Amino acid sequence: MAVHVDSGALGAMKLPTLKLTAAAREELLRLMELVRDYEPLASVVWSEGGCATYPDGRTESLAAGWSVGFYDAATIPSEFVVDIDGIGFALEPDTKAHPLDGHTLDFDGQTFHVKRIAV
Repeated sequence: MAVHVDSGALGAMKLPTLKLTAAAREELLRLMELVRDYEPLASVVWSEGGCATYPDGRTESLAAGWSVGFYDAATIPSEFVVDIDGIGFALEPDTKAHPLDGHTLDFDGQTFHVKRIAV
């Protein structure tokens, strides 16, 4: 079940709801266990491409689209922090150009994918 916090500080904007597949949850937990420098919050953000380096040292070229990353929990205002299936996430309110609300985060064994599927 996806849970989001509706904070008055966000006014009319609300954080997106996001679901996780079992594979995505397992991989997020594995990666977060490797972070030693800070308390990680997972995040799903729209990027215009580039390169990602994960806590396990793996790198991945990113095409424009959704990507998964991690933030230091101490640097994220509480109104942007949500719990999804027991994992802390830092999420931003949806934009019309790149809505995340109602999507599912999946992991295929190599790459995370954001899809419109039911879990």
